[in-house]
Amino acid sequence: MDLLENRFAKVLSESGDALRLCVVAILSWIASSDGDVDDDEKELLAKFLTKSESQNQVAIEVGQRGSAEGLRLACQVITQMNAEQRELLVVLSMGMCLADGYLKPSESHILLFLVDLTGIGFHRLNQLFFDATGENFPDTSDVSSAVWWNKRQSQQSSTGATHSQKTMESFAILGLNSNATIEEIKAAYLRLASIHHPDRFSSLGPEAVEAASKSFRRIKDAFDYLMETQ
Repeated sequence: MDLLENRFAKVLSESGDALRLCVVAILSWIASSDGDVDDDEKELLAKFLTKSESQNQVAIEVGQRGSAEGLRLACQVITQMNAEQRELLVVLSMGMCLADGYLKPSESHILLFLVDLTGIGFHRLNQLFFDATGENFPDTSDVSSAVWWNKRQSQQSSTGATHSQKTMESFAILGLNSNATIEEIKAAYLRLASIHHPDRFSSLGPEAVEAASKSFRRIKDAFDYLMETQ
């Protein structure tokens, strides 16, 4: 192991907070995988940086560098999670992937790796992804950028002239096209709220609860806005 990976192993053994640091490493890996960490990704990651700055920095660097040995150490901790925690990690990771509105091919491959690692399976990932976006998980053989997102944008563009930017963003947050009915808006909200409700994430610690709270607030704000304007 190189110096970074030795430091990460030492941090994990001494911190008493190994699970949070491994989540930081994984989320940092996802955020950095496309070479551009945007503000939304930074904000989500920041929810987990509540303790030792030096320990956080080691975990972030493991993810930024895609350190194979460092990530292997993180994965060893993750496999010790219970089934509920493993699914919650996948949900958090998917939230990081979608924080900038696009699923990059590199992020897609990381999600597939995580569902194999955690035993969640592709079927459950596809269900979670469909609940979040209204689209099936994209075919990884297609390396073009954000096929599902481009499809949604093209569908929305035909009616975009009649909707404000805020309205379009609210539909997107709920994984809906702009011609969605009131019933579809309500159903999407209930589905997403159940997935991202902060109470579900308590077993991953207060940082995960706070990160989920951010997603939950975005979903609730989008729903409230659409219900007021429809």
